[in-house]
Amino acid sequence: MTLNSIENLEIWLSDMAELIDQNEELSPQYYVYFLQEPELITRLLEIINGLDEAKEEDDRGYFAACVYALDICVAQLQAAIEGGNKLANKTMQKLMSELATAIGCHKHSIGFWLPVLNAFYEVSVELSDDLKNAYLELACEDDEHTGDEEIEHLDSIRDLIHELADLSVFDIAENFFAQSYAMPPEFFADLVIDLYNIDEGKDIAVLMLMHPKEAVRDVVVAMHEQLMEHITLSSQSLSRLQMIKEWYLPRYQPQFQRWIKQQRKKGVVFHTETSEPTIRIKASEVDGSGAQGIFIHLQNKRKNRLCGLLFKQDVGIKDAWITPVIPTKDIKRYYDEAFDDSVTLRDVDLSYLLMMTSHFLALTIEHSRMPDLHLLEMQEELRLHWRPCKLDVDDFIEQWAVQISPFTPDMMHTSFQRSKAWPKNKRFTESWYVENAHIDKLVNQCCSFVEGVKVCHFGDATALVFAKEMEPNRERWVFHFLWIALWLKVKARKNEKIWQDSFFIAYAIHTGMALDIIPILHEICHQSVVNSIETMENRRTHLNQQ
Repeated sequence: MTLNSIENLEIWLSDMAELIDQNEELSPQYYVYFLQEPELITRLLEIINGLDEAKEEDDRGYFAACVYALDICVAQLQAAIEGGNKLANKTMQKLMSELATAIGCHKHSIGFWLPVLNAFYEVSVELSDDLKNAYLELACEDDEHTGDEEIEHLDSIRDLIHELADLSVFDIAENFFAQSYAMPPEFFADLVIDLYNIDEGKDIAVLMLMHPKEAVRDVVVAMHEQLMEHITLSSQSLSRLQMIKEWYLPRYQPQFQRWIKQQRKKGVVFHTETSEPTIRIKASEVDGSGAQGIFIHLQNKRKNRLCGLLFKQDVGIKDAWITPVIPTKDIKRYYDEAFDDSVTLRDVDLSYLLMMTSHFLALTIEHSRMPDLHLLEMQEELRLHWRPCKLDVDDFIEQWAVQISPFTPDMMHTSFQRSKAWPKNKRFTESWYVENAHIDKLVNQCCSFVEGVKVCHFGDATALVFAKEMEPNRERWVFHFLWIALWLKVKARKNEKIWQDSFFIAYAIHTGMALDIIPILHEICHQSVVNSIETMENRRTHLNQQ
């Protein structure tokens, strides 16, 4: 359902509220395309700010619908920003400015605004200074208003943990992350101390080391340095500390190791699990943006849980999630909701999962980022141990080149002809095009206006994209096709050659063959130019300064 006017927004929200009140599933059709109609964002914030907080309990469904709409809005904008969309970036800044103004009116409490701000946490949007300051000012005002009537500080934290008792310790920690997303890093120094001062908070305190913001992690590390000799961890927390240690940059690891030794001297032992889960793993294709989804079904003592990972080339592990225990009958529904019919899913094995997760974990850490908190929960549940370790591309190519026999120029030529037909007979290539601001600017250089109509000189644009965008990124294409080969080789049928075809492409690029000689790269370049011509005006990325 796409809204064409502001007037329809309230109707849409009312429909959503009714579904929420009836505990109905929210179908993907109930989406608003805020990027196409940014004026809806201003109206949505006006509606949220106009709600009567005193009647929030009566209007819970409508408030939840508003928050859901904002979640969609922020997620759409952030996805477009990551694609270089200039308009989306301006719209996001405007949204945060208007939200800061609304918070600054002091019409609502911190508790009212927390679910709204959570939308930014969920997709890792860096909050503007104005929004942070507005939130902090309101938080300080709330503290002043409670005064002597405020419940003992530690009791309030304990009560919050008890309210969330149905959640896992990881979800509770993430709740703390989300609720304090707008707070300065120094806030976490006191939070860590407070958590260690109550029994219910000790296992949560260790997980603060996995906060998504590096500045916060530095504060949390410094506090653990001061506290570690004075506290005693549980076995579970000691094991988690050992795992988290390997997800920090090397300069931190001696410090972590010293903490572990301090705890071991106190008699704390590592936690061990005896039961082994049954695991089934599926992996999607690698799309044109260099992303792959992993879907894991684990069963342990007749209890079913589903997990998911999102790998992104040049980024790392972009997302990780795990469900609570779910009934067996709901497994298929989760599959259907996670992947639509256009996605190609293949069975992969544990070796593939370990290898690729370790690779993308290493990329994440290289960029001074921390993987999602739930990756640690997945690791525990799967009884695995992911250590950051990048794939050795040179070694893989050398090994596989020896395994394929005969490995001749004629075989490579024949293979190229097979892969040339992939766009016509392999669904997993449908998204194989590159979309970015650089390509838009290159294509725009090859466009002119003839009698008021914009015309693109396609051959010139293709040659320019090959020379200026694709050739400088050869290593990215080597990895792309090696990744495809790894995905296809796992559980490949006896006579299935498609993984070899992908490897031949990776090998050819790796050994210096010009990209415009390889047929499948021609198709990718062609589709990239077509996509740019069709979408650059809407995305306005061709206007970006390089």
